[in-house]
Amino acid sequence: MAAPKKIIIIGTQGAGKTTVADRVGKELKLPVFYMDRVIFTSEWKKKPERESIKELLDICDGEKWILDSIKRNKTLDFYSKADL
Repeated sequence: MAAPKKIIIIGTQGAGKTTVADRVGKELKLPVFYMDRVIFTSEWKKKPERESIKELLDICDGEKWILDSIKRNKTLDFYSKADL
């Protein structure tokens, strides 16, 4: 079985998603994206929803990625784009 190229890591805040995503990304040589950076600016202000959805679609349309996420986005079913 080939290694997955599109992975979503789900868990509650503080569960270690980022740590796991970083380790798996390094091991499998996959880029890691963080949902916090998709949804919020560097000042922790919420981005416009349209901007976040476009960014998430761009990530999911890529050939390989790891995404750490807290919950399913009600607007977009990006989970179906993952291998694992």
